[in-house]
Amino acid sequence: MSIANRIASTIGVEGHFDSLDSLRASLVPDSYVHTTINQQLADHLGCKLLESDQAIVADSGFISEFPISLARNKLVLGLRSENEMLRVAICNEDGLALLDTVARLLKRQVDPVVVAPEKLAAAINKTYEKRDSQTNRNIRELEAGESVLRIDKLDREDLLDQTGRPTIIRLVNSILFDAA
Repeated sequence: MSIANRIASTIGVEGHFDSLDSLRASLVPDSYVHTTINQQLADHLGCKLLESDQAIVADSGFISEFPISLARNKLVLGLRSENEMLRVAICNEDGLALLDTVARLLKRQVDPVVVAPEKLAAAINKTYEKRDSQTNRNIRELEAGESVLRIDKLDREDLLDQTGRPTIIRLVNSILFDAA
């Protein structure tokens, strides 16, 4: 039995559901019912439910490794934490399926936390909007002629480390990352 069907039977909803998203879509927009679904998912996974009034602050390592298209489509976002464990906000099975991938790519243990889908989508948009503004700033610096590219200084370095890089390099890296 799928997670969605287990939760549906727990909250007294009849029917067969392919995903939590289809379960949510079948219900009237009632914040209590949707909160109950979120709590049931958290209970099922043995993780925490992020309350609606808690702020969502993204982890910079996550946003540098994962493109906005993946974050939006799967509704998943790495959250800043005070320790080595990365809290990962999810709201459905798609996010759950990515937890191992996130842990492997970022070389960190992950701790899933359930967030309401609409709050998670808003946080993803806000987070990646800030990153896009960095690309625009790089373009403005180039247009102002503030950058000089020194080909002879380039060597094999970490492409994600943008510290001290010429503006053109930061721009190209951000464009390539956005295209991925």
